Amino acid sequence: MLIGRMKSRLVTRGVAPLLSTPTTIFGDDLQLPVSKSGMSAWQHFSSSAGDIHVRLDATF
Repeated sequence: MLIGRMKSRLVTRGVAPLLSTPTTIFGDDLQLPVSKSGMSAWQHFSSSAGDIHVRLDATF
């Protein structure tokens, strides 16, 4: 929802971002494809239920 709101505001300023659907993987010892954009950041979230790792990629 946040990305959609940001996209709506950018469109009103003449910027038309192209978004893609998220990729989700679940399991042990799995790997995501290497980011082609060169701008990639991993975020780590910990909770009592376990850890979550999120990679955000952006291409400008």
